[in-house]
This record gives sequence, C-alpha cells and structure tokens, in this order.
Amino acid sequence: MDATLKDYREAVEFLAKNRVDNLIFNAGDEHAQIIFQNIFKNCEGKIRLLAGNLQNEVTKSAAYLDALKGFLQRDGSKLEVMLDNFARFSKQGEVEVFKVLLEYRDKVAIKSTDTKFYVTKVTEGGAEEKVPVHFCTGNAMYRLEIDTRTRSARCNFNDKSFVEDLNTLFDEDTKKGREIAWNEVLP
Repeated sequence: MDATLKDYREAVEFLAKNRVDNLIFNAGDEHAQIIFQNIFKNCEGKIRLLAGNLQNEVTKSAAYLDALKGFLQRDGSKLEVMLDNFARFSKQGEVEVFKVLLEYRDKVAIKSTDTKFYVTKVTEGGAEEKVPVHFCTGNAMYRLEIDTRTRSARCNFNDKSFVEDLNTLFDEDTKKGREIAWNEVLP
C-alpha cells in the first residue's frame, strides 16, 4: 500500500471512529472500499444501500466482503439493499457478495427498483446536468456516489440531517420495490 493510500485510510478511520462531521471526497475503487469498510465497521443497527447490481470491483474485494461480514455478525445489525440496475445482473458474474448476504439472510432484505436517484452536477462549462447516484447510509454516516464509473463520491461520518433525507428517499422507494428471491442471484 502506498503512503498516500495509507494516509487516506488512517484519516478515514479517524473520522469514522470519532464520528467527525467533515465532508470528504473520494474516487476510485480503493477509496470506495476504505469508506465502505469504515461504514460497516462503525455503524450500529441498520445500513441502507442503493446500488446498481453489486457486481463490481469494490463489492467483490476481500476487504469489502470481510467488512460486510463483520457488520452482519453483530447483534442488531440489518442491511436493506435496493438495486436499480438488476436487469444487468448476471449469475455468471461475481456473486460472492450475494453468498455473504445469503449466509445472513435473516438480517438482509434485497429489492429491485426502476427508480433512479439523481443529483444536479455543474459541468466544467457551467452547465447543469442530472447524474444518477448510488448511496450507502448508516447511523449519521453516508457515502453518496455521484459517478458510478469513476466511483467519485462525497462522504461524511456524522451528518444526521443529510442521512435522514437519503433514508426518507430510500424508504419511500423500498415500498414500491420488488423483492429479489435468492434463486435469482445465485447459480
């Protein structure tokens, strides 16, 4: 691990452990893994996750899977997953994350949705464009991914108000989502 990534990991671990209200930005698979590890490690209770189909470099990494298992092993943990790109899911693709979720199925709910969530982004030329987002929330922590290709995201480990807004959107859409059966995700 290079020094820059090590410093980033240490800073994120400090912010998460101490629940510091500080907006941070990140991009790339390694940064995303570090953020998810710290949300999983420091969250108590429920985590909500809006994602595409959970088949990517981040969710297949050992670091992500180990942190997810650690969260689900804790008493009182619960994970609600909403997939907004389940149509592109492939049983021939990476399914390790689903094997973990199946192991803890009594603590996990997975649904698919046709709804896309958007934020308005200002381009370099000053124009506004709507871009689809994914997010993860737990307690007052969040990671809001604003570019699913580069994994660019903004994160905070203590922004209760923003997390409540994201949770409201998630919970309203969950009511309309279709439950995904385990035989749809595992070979």
